[in-house]
Amino acid sequence: MAESAFAQSHPLDTMLAVSDVIRNDRLAQLFSRVLEHDAPTVEELTEGIESSTTTVYEDVKYLVEIGLLERVTETQPHRYRASRVDMTIQAGGETYQITPTLLVALRRSNTLERTRSRK
Repeated sequence: MAESAFAQSHPLDTMLAVSDVIRNDRLAQLFSRVLEHDAPTVEELTEGIESSTTTVYEDVKYLVEIGLLERVTETQPHRYRASRVDMTIQAGGETYQITPTLLVALRRSNTLERTRSRK
C-alpha cells in the first residue's frame, strides 16, 4: 500500500488541503461520504449527491492530489479512503483538534444552516 500523501507533504500543505474541504461544501460532502462508507467507488459516492458523475470524478481526483483521499485498489473501479487527518491549531489562546470527525460535523452543520435559511 502506498504511503499517505500527508506523510510526504509539508504540514502547511495539509492545513491548506483541510481548509479547502472546510470551505467547499461539495468537497466536504464528498469527503464525508468517503468516511461514511468502507472504501467506496466513485459510482457509489455519486448516489445521493446532486453533482454529476464527471464532477465527482474531478473532485475525487483533486482530493487525491491534495492528499485527503487515497486510492486503495489498483484495478477498476477504484476504491478510495480518507487519509488520516489529525491536526492541532492554536488560535486566540484556544486549541482546536482537527480530525475527520470534525470535518464531517462542520459539513453537517453547514448543511443544516443552509436548510434553515431556505425556509
